[in-house]
Amino acid sequence: MKKLLSILAVGALVAVFAVATQAAAVGTNGSFESGINPGAFTMLSSGDNTSINDWTVSSGSVDYIGSYWQAADGDNSLDLNGNAAGSVSQTFDTVAGASYAVSFSLSGNPDAGPTAKVVRVSASGGSPASQDFTFDTAAKGNTKEDMKWESDTFTFTASGTSTTLTFASQVEGAFGPALDKVSIEETLPAATHTITASAGANGSIAPSGAVVVDDGDDQTFAITPNSGYKIDEVLVDGSDVGEVSSYTFNDVNANHTISASFELKGEGRDNDKDACKDGGWKNFSNPSFKNQGQCVSAMNHHDNDKDEDDNDNEIESHDDAKINSNSFNVNAHARFSFRDDEKDED
Repeated sequence: MKKLLSILAVGALVAVFAVATQAAAVGTNGSFESGINPGAFTMLSSGDNTSINDWTVSSGSVDYIGSYWQAADGDNSLDLNGNAAGSVSQTFDTVAGASYAVSFSLSGNPDAGPTAKVVRVSASGGSPASQDFTFDTAAKGNTKEDMKWESDTFTFTASGTSTTLTFASQVEGAFGPALDKVSIEETLPAATHTITASAGANGSIAPSGAVVVDDGDDQTFAITPNSGYKIDEVLVDGSDVGEVSSYTFNDVNANHTISASFELKGEGRDNDKDACKDGGWKNFSNPSFKNQGQCVSAMNHHDNDKDEDDNDNEIESHDDAKINSNSFNVNAHARFSFRDDEKDED
């Protein structure tokens, strides 16, 4: 999520474009428009934190430029060399892990050398901590009437809740790099979720373990049984999703779990003695076999157990009919025997 932390105007509110809301700016006065009236220019010394609102002269001296040359935005700008190399800084709120793109306009005092005007932009605790930028007045051919401002950007990742941004001249003398129109764009770290993936014995799931997924992303898992085994069940957040070999979490916005279990081929009605052939019996681990014959016998055993279960079910379903039939035969035999006895007595 991004939001523009513009520091172009004092006290400005900043649009949070990603969510269409407003938030207080973390920095202000990026074009140095608010402060004392500098006239053509006014030199400010280290420690001055009142002449330019929201900025501090943190070392050396700087020239606060008014009408002396063309500004990149508004009326004012800075020469980061007063009578020597100087720097300015501002501290603003940050989010640890968020990325910040510091954009600014850079030129150079055209009055005298050195022609290569170098400014170092740094962020306390940032990564990277600093970066140098150069404006070559000889190559650009800028003048006070046409400063030929160019846009540069320094991007860093914050490590804490507060960061000090500093612009420091890296040249000696009174003619330094010129600075104007500072703004900051914040990109918050994406929310993440964890999918915990596990597999039982005799198979695997990939990826496995604690899988971190960015909010809104998809994540697919592949479930693979070992040779001689098949997928028994796959549970997603505790619910059975069937004997699937692949499962995708779409648009992830919460934590999830996925687990897979496996069973020998041949259990149930899927007898597959071919898994024992061509050395396949060596791949079984629970149980393990000494040879192909043992493996085939085990498969047959699973089939026989299933057949017996099926027969038991058939017997149970006809119990009442068998009982009635047996009762009839017993009664019929009794009546027949009684008649034989009577005949003997006669």
